[in-house]
Formats: sequence, C-alpha cells, structure tokens
Amino acid sequence: MELKATELALNSSQERMCFLNAVDPRRKDLNICCAVEMATRMSTRHLHEALLAILPQHVLLNARLVRRKGNYVWSLSAGSDCLKEVLLPERTCESVQQLPGLYQEFVSQPSELMGRWPWRVQLVQCDGKSYLFCLFHHIICDGDRSLLSFLGSLSGRAKIERDGGTLVGAVEPLPKSSWGAVSRLAQNIDDLGDLRARFHLMGTPRPAVSEFFITPEEQIWDRDNTEAALLAALQFATANLLNDEQIVVAIPQDCVPSDSPEFGYFGSPGLALIPPLGDGCWSVRDFGQLPQWALTQVELAACIGRVPYQEITSSPGFAEMGQANNLFDVLMVRRRIFGFSSPSVVQVFEPAPSLTPYLLVANYWHDASGRLICRLEAGNGLMGQSSLDYLAGRMKAYLLPSQPVAPPPEGPDRLRSVSRRSDAIFSRRVAPASGCQSRA
Repeated sequence: MELKATELALNSSQERMCFLNAVDPRRKDLNICCAVEMATRMSTRHLHEALLAILPQHVLLNARLVRRKGNYVWSLSAGSDCLKEVLLPERTCESVQQLPGLYQEFVSQPSELMGRWPWRVQLVQCDGKSYLFCLFHHIICDGDRSLLSFLGSLSGRAKIERDGGTLVGAVEPLPKSSWGAVSRLAQNIDDLGDLRARFHLMGTPRPAVSEFFITPEEQIWDRDNTEAALLAALQFATANLLNDEQIVVAIPQDCVPSDSPEFGYFGSPGLALIPPLGDGCWSVRDFGQLPQWALTQVELAACIGRVPYQEITSSPGFAEMGQANNLFDVLMVRRRIFGFSSPSVVQVFEPAPSLTPYLLVANYWHDASGRLICRLEAGNGLMGQSSLDYLAGRMKAYLLPSQPVAPPPEGPDRLRSVSRRSDAIFSRRVAPASGCQSRA
C-alpha cells in the first residue's frame, strides 16, 4: 500500500500491539506509566508550552493510529491538535497519601487506540508541589529508553534534528544467530509450567509490591551479569511452586542503542528459559559464581529479542504449544528512569503498580550508591502481598544466603501447590551436586 505524505508505516512490534488492541480495545495493561515530581511549581500553561517544544522532536508523539484499506498506519498531525486531547484536566489533592489513588485511576484508562491518542499526561498539584502523570501505550513506547528521551526533552537536555519525519533506529536484518536462539529455546521446552495456575483470587484483587536491596559489597557478580543473577534467584524462589517444571521469563530487548534519541517502540521481548531447580542448585555464594545456564539464557534472550514476536509464536515448537499461552507469567526489566533527575525533575517514580499482562514483574536497577534494588510487582492482583513478600524473601535469600528463608504464606493467599522438594529446600539440606546444568 502506498503511503500518503502524512502517513508512516508500522514496524512488526507495533503491528503486534495493533492485533492485541483489536482483540480487546479496552485493555488497560499495555501502557508504560510513571509519575514525575517537578522541582518547581508547574501550571497547565507551562506544561502546554513545554510539550509544544517537545513534539517536533519525536515523530510518534504526533501520530495517531488509523486504518486504511485494511492496514494500520500512523497519521501525522499538528502538535497543537494533539495536545487538546493528550493534556488531561489538572487535578489537586491535599496530601501525598492520596497520590496512589489518583495515579491508579490515571493508569487504569482503557487503551482504545482507534479512538484516542496513544499517550496522555496530567498535572496533579499536591501539598505545594507539582506532579506529572505520564501514560504511553506500548505501541509507541519501549519503556525506559523512550521515557528517558521524553524526560530529557522535558528538561531541555535533548535536541533532535528531524529529517522530515523518518523514524531512526530501523531494525536491521535478522542474523542467523537470532533464529538459532529461537530454535534452541523451542527445542529445550519440554515441560513448561504455568505459574499463575498456582494462585487463585480471594476477594477483590489488589496490586501488590515487595522490594529488597543488596549493597555493592554484597554483590559478588559483575553488574553486567545482574540479569543472570536474578534469573537464578527466580529459579530458587519459584522452585517449590512447580513440579520440576520450566518457566519462561520475558526480558525486554530494544533493537536500537540505549542512547538513541528516538521515542518509539522497535523491540520485542527476549525470552529466557529457567530450568527446574534440580538437586544441588543452591546459592551464588555456594558456587562462587553464577550458574552457566543463567548466563547462557541471558545471551539467548538478547538474540531472541530481535525476532518479531508473532514469528516466534508461529515457529515450529511454539506453535505446537497452543501459541505458548503461558509465556506471560514473569517479566524481568531493568528500570533506568528511577535514577533520573535534572534541575527541573526531582524524581521519577510509581505511586502504585501499573497493570500488566504478567503475573509477576521483577523491576531492578542500581541507585547512585551502587545498591541493587529489586522491586516485585503483581499489578493484575492475582498474586497477593504475602505471596509477593515470600518470593522477594526467597530471591534475597538466594543472593544473600546468610538471610533467613521465608516460610510459605498462610491464610487466604496460600499457595495451591508445593513441590515434593520443598522440605529439603526450606531446611537447606540439599547437597551440592552437578544437577544445575543448562538445557539450552
């Protein structure tokens, strides 16, 4: 189809988002959200002026999704027209304790991509301070990289020369290693567990958050291997919830450099396979190094992230598993926005967990002191607070074996299934052996 001068084509990642939106136009869990505490009081007029200056720098913030001749395309428009709908009415609250409620209401808006712009912002005045709520649909935002570009522009740090509306960061042709990584993952999935089946709703679902941190001197792995360390910790934390089953963890990948100035969505989720715990898999310090399977899976996830997701699920191996419906149990993502600050921005944070299609989201980042912070979120409310605290405690116990291991949660939030190995794991009597080998 020939595009008009005011239209742009979608990439494969955006086409997948269109499909998900067509299935349920009122979905609320495909948005990337954050709150920004401003350094000075900001009015709606000042925000309007700041956004007008930002819009020419980012093509997709000026684009609206339309359907023409059976295809989805981006239709470009003037920034002032966009802001009439994107900038929501200002709100006020008396104390910061009310911010989570307002934020939850803001992030719970349905997508409705064909009827609304794929992003919106709202100012909230609270106790003499100004907070900016931001919501970007995943179809135009890959997460922290795009958000950092937006915040940098808002702070006056980034200036981008446009070339007539052409998107930068076009995805390069897929190397053979990427397809090979998909094949290796599919071949090694032989007993995929369904982690969310171990939980059931008791009453009204409520989002839950649990956080732990590890000081720099307690991290015996290189910072570049943090994802591998957390994969191994997840294996340990979930072992007694599964019956010698595997888990697939989604690790977002971006197909452009992390310092790319373009706001947009060019990536796909990388996938890493966590094998069953096996007798002898213990803590990082017991081995003195990270397990090789975890390091290998992080490398494979980086390759798989270059393959369009719809092609992954239709490839041999995945197609036979019913389109891999239970690949969306766990998401692990590095969060860089929480360390952002500037003369105009005090901090970026989340007053409440955002809705996601995942059972569990493991956010992690390093603060200015070098501490590793891992925040577990259960935004869909299926996993309760006690279960989330239990998993966080188990992950920290793996990374810091001197820490006590938390007992299973009791009461309404009790786990349905406990593996036959749980007693050995909790009593820490599993003998070291060679069972923790990669299946990849």
